Amino acid sequence: MLGSLSGNRGPAGPQGDRGPAGPRGPKGATGPAGVNGVNRLPGPSGTSGWGYYTSRLDIPPNSSRRGYVYCPDGQHALGGGAANVNYDASTYLWESGPAGASAIGWQVGVFNKVQGLTATDYVWVICAKVN
Repeated sequence: MLGSLSGNRGPAGPQGDRGPAGPRGPKGATGPAGVNGVNRLPGPSGTSGWGYYTSRLDIPPNSSRRGYVYCPDGQHALGGGAANVNYDASTYLWESGPAGASAIGWQVGVFNKVQGLTATDYVWVICAKVN
């Protein structure tokens, strides 16, 4: 009669193999639409009405000159520089940056190292209304 035998419980056996994956659950409900901008309105455009403007700068022989070109009222400089139109002239750009604390144009500093030739550069700027 084996059913009448009793004794202490033995140690747990090793863990069994992992079972198969269960069935895929149902699709969840779609979430609410997100908010679009402040008060659900699109934001304003960043820039508008851009333009390209130039100003001639004549630099006498062996001299330095500063040149400026300004944006129309209500616009600000996005970038600028200088271009030399005398291919036989040797000029050095020693300054280039926005003009004024609020970037209302562009300024450059140019040195003409050639003796006997006035160099011509053009200061240029790209301006736009910035919101």
